[in-house]
Amino acid sequence: WRVCQQDTLSMTQSQGGVGIDDNARQIQTDAGSEQRGHILYAQRCGVCHGFRAVAVGAAPDLRGSGVPLSADAFRLVVAGGAKVAGGMPQFEELTATELEDIRQYLRYEAATAAGR
Repeated sequence: WRVCQQDTLSMTQSQGGVGIDDNARQIQTDAGSEQRGHILYAQRCGVCHGFRAVAVGAAPDLRGSGVPLSADAFRLVVAGGAKVAGGMPQFEELTATELEDIRQYLRYEAATAAGR
């Protein structure tokens, strides 16, 4: 297990967006989950969000996004369709485990980019 300093987030849905409030805490990541998440990310997310989560077009660079820091916010955006109006597709078929694996991968990429 690696421990990364991250933020917890409480989120609310308002006007089609996700509001996020930051509170610092420790999050442990799992290398197996990160590896599975990398595969899922490449299959589902990489076309729009770029290789290793580095933005290549209109979709945001997910390494700096606060959404992957909160399981609830991530689920709301990815599986729940909270950003469909802004062009983000809804992936309601992803399981809770798959969502968590992708989230772990994104947090790993964010920590790597930050030099942690």
